[in-house]
Amino acid sequence: MKPAADWKGDVQLVTFSAADESGLAAALKAFPAAGAWNELRLAADRSRSAFDPKLFCRLAMVFEKGKTNPASQVQTALTLLEKNRGQQSWNTPDCTFFFSGEAAGKLGILFPGQGAQYPGMLKDLAVGFPQFFETLKEADAAFASATGGSQGSLAELIYPRPSFDQAIREADEARLRATEVAQPALGAVSLGAHQLLDAFGVSAEA
Repeated sequence: MKPAADWKGDVQLVTFSAADESGLAAALKAFPAAGAWNELRLAADRSRSAFDPKLFCRLAMVFEKGKTNPASQVQTALTLLEKNRGQQSWNTPDCTFFFSGEAAGKLGILFPGQGAQYPGMLKDLAVGFPQFFETLKEADAAFASATGGSQGSLAELIYPRPSFDQAIREADEARLRATEVAQPALGAVSLGAHQLLDAFGVSAEA
């Protein structure tokens, strides 16, 4: 199993949780948003490890290297925390999301059905996250067992070798459209996404 997620270095998810808005503000002020990108990456990783979805106040931010200004984004979040004190939720166009209290309702997750498949679907998750990778390995073994290997590797059908030849790309897409391949392929990537959400503490009632 992959020992840890290969989080994409140029995009960072930063998460904060606290018992109240004052605690959240203190965590934001302590975050090294004005530091070097490598320092920010390490701090982002620590924030994800420390995040507790059960605490009353939660805030998430997305930073993208060279495209967002983390220091400015944190300052805006601090301003809005004070301005919107008492509000249950708010968000900003630059990808800051705040929520307080328990979830407003039950969570349901809807996965795509046949017709939504395409070669390379969710590849970034497959190569980056251990939970997704392991689920795909298990699905690949189950598919081989069920088909006796007659259809080839499920993983290679979902993620065919890159080609510059249009005819080869069209053939790859056609193989993935076949019902006997499309349904297990969609099931495999959907289950991988579900396992990854679960690792982030996102559990659905349905």
